Amino acid sequence: MLNTVYRSLLRFWPEAWQVTRSVTAALAAYTIAVAMKLESPYWAAMTALIVLQPTGGQLLEKSFYRLAGTIAGALGGLMMLTFATSSFSLILMLCLWLAICVGVGNLIYGYRSYGFMVAGFTLALIVLEGWGHQEQIDALVVARIDCIFIGIVVTTAINISFTPRNGMKNLNRSIRNAVLASLKLVSLTLQSSEHAKAERGRHNLLFMLADIEKKLDSAGAGTLALKRRRFHIENLIVDLLSLLETSVLLEQQLNPNDEKSIMIRQTIAERLDAVTSRLEGSWRPVGTDKEFARLVAEVGAKLPVLASPLLSLSASLDLLLDQRKKSKLPNVPVTAPEPRLRERNWQEAARASLRAVIAVGITGTIWQLTGWREGPVMMMATAIMVSIFSTHDHPSVLLSHIFGGALVGVLLAFVVRLLLIPGQSSAFTQGLLTLPVLLGGMIAKNRRKTALGAMDTMMFFLFVMQPGLPVVASRIQFVAGGVAGLAGIVLALLSFRYVVPVNPALRLRTLLISIAKDLLLMTETNSPQILERGLNRTRYRVLRMLDNASLMNRDMSDVVDGSLAALAIGSFLKRMQEERAHTPLSEKRSLAMREFGAKLSSSGMNSEAIISLLKDSSFHFSRLDQIASN
Repeated sequence: MLNTVYRSLLRFWPEAWQVTRSVTAALAAYTIAVAMKLESPYWAAMTALIVLQPTGGQLLEKSFYRLAGTIAGALGGLMMLTFATSSFSLILMLCLWLAICVGVGNLIYGYRSYGFMVAGFTLALIVLEGWGHQEQIDALVVARIDCIFIGIVVTTAINISFTPRNGMKNLNRSIRNAVLASLKLVSLTLQSSEHAKAERGRHNLLFMLADIEKKLDSAGAGTLALKRRRFHIENLIVDLLSLLETSVLLEQQLNPNDEKSIMIRQTIAERLDAVTSRLEGSWRPVGTDKEFARLVAEVGAKLPVLASPLLSLSASLDLLLDQRKKSKLPNVPVTAPEPRLRERNWQEAARASLRAVIAVGITGTIWQLTGWREGPVMMMATAIMVSIFSTHDHPSVLLSHIFGGALVGVLLAFVVRLLLIPGQSSAFTQGLLTLPVLLGGMIAKNRRKTALGAMDTMMFFLFVMQPGLPVVASRIQFVAGGVAGLAGIVLALLSFRYVVPVNPALRLRTLLISIAKDLLLMTETNSPQILERGLNRTRYRVLRMLDNASLMNRDMSDVVDGSLAALAIGSFLKRMQEERAHTPLSEKRSLAMREFGAKLSSSGMNSEAIISLLKDSSFHFSRLDQIASN
């Protein structure tokens, strides 16, 4: 029995220790804020919980941008209250500020984006809480900044030593697996014996690369090393996508009746397997492998379509592993250090800004028309939700869970303030009653079924209960404040679902249409720069499509096949336009490009029609490529 108890303790100890640290940090930050007699000391406890992250690097980077956003928003709120002449002008300026912050936040990535979102809703908190109480605004701004700073410092001091430094280890493992999977996929395609297995390999590799790109920001947060290497990682992703595109072409160009070609492919596949096996045993640049260099030289003569992607892969992998001086790679030109993969989505940024303006404008209008005293609280909640969740792919589902968690938090706040401590109470008593809610919330946060709403249970409990204030307003006003907070979430949810909707299916369709437009542009231009940008935009949008496809509970094989076809077509178009700069294209290939462009234009930008056209055209282009090479 003692052994059973011991094993149970070992099993639950990591979670128990993490929950203990988290709750201790929140209560310690709250205690310090109370001791300093800051207004709304519960802000410090909220911050201590919000900035908690799985790694120390993420904790530091999120804390930095939260503090920077808070300072910008608080000072902006101070200026806005100075110039606002009426509640109507206040709402207009607030909508404009949110539109700018949300729009910029959707154009950039990672915690920098988060900083702009924080600046957006912090100003909303300051101006809505300070409106009508201008004599207290200076104290409110100072208290907000001080509480955020206290929460950050306390959480960092308590947790930084007990969290992994960063997520680089897992990211490096994912990169290694993707490189090996890519080489194995090419080998499998060359052997041409198991089409279904090669197809699954392509699908899996695409999702692996999408996952790596998605994790780039979080894995290297607070890590200067990754920020210096990020360009090389993006280059590697591009080269792996290029190798993936080549595998599609190799499969489509296979002639089962050409025994000589099959023998050449088989020999290359066996030698590539040997290189991959050595790479599995010793993770190092493939360019240092002499056999690989000889293989690439032979491939250049026998399968030229494969030689260039292999050379580029070896160069980018070498640069990523910082082994350039030690290795002897073939002379491959390296692109100038500028972003190659990610693109700014101006359309989504504009939609996010418009959504924020409409949602906050509606809540402001309700406040103005009804004169509801708790209208500003409703606006605060709406501003927070339409800001912080505007970059998510499925915010309406997320907000549904958040509403459930917030409802629990509000009800618990009602129980504590109205039943357990209905009158005046000390900060110590309030902190003591807050303890079980925070413990339960952190435990629920570690459970899959309750993780999405647990944080908001704690946040809304603190927001509504307001520990640190000796007494709250009248019972009716207190209940109205809680209801207003929940109403703000509902309005934000409606704006994400119906007003300016966003969901994986809609983003998938938008991305597919954008890919079609890029490919259409590539058929019409002769500019190498436009061709390169168009192909890289297509690659990035394919990865984003797969992110959204993974959130949809249905068969996505058509989307994945269409993505592979889009990659292959983009690669073909770029190659054809580059060839046209030196020698005239054959009439067949010129005609095929014109017909493809015409069909894309006449597709009506219908998703199903685009996917079908991409798959058919990919096969047709590869056949033309094979005829030309013969």
